[in-house]
Amino acid sequence: MGPEFHRRVYSRSAGEERHRAIAGSGDAYERLVDRLLAAPHYGERWGRRWLDAARYADSDGFESDAGRPFAWRYRHWVIDALN
Repeated sequence: MGPEFHRRVYSRSAGEERHRAIAGSGDAYERLVDRLLAAPHYGERWGRRWLDAARYADSDGFESDAGRPFAWRYRHWVIDALN
């Protein structure tokens, strides 16, 4: 597993393009993936995709822009479920 794997892991989990060389034992990549999956940004990034698919919105939008005062609970639940 080389730098290409490392780049893909960062870009898919954290949404970042970071390039760092990982030196050391063979479980360095495993530790990297575990660290990225434990980051709160992982749930935020992939939760956004789920919320888009569920057509989530904080308001009704367009002509009648009435707010949904408790909509944030579902958003936070999705993010917490992914983390």
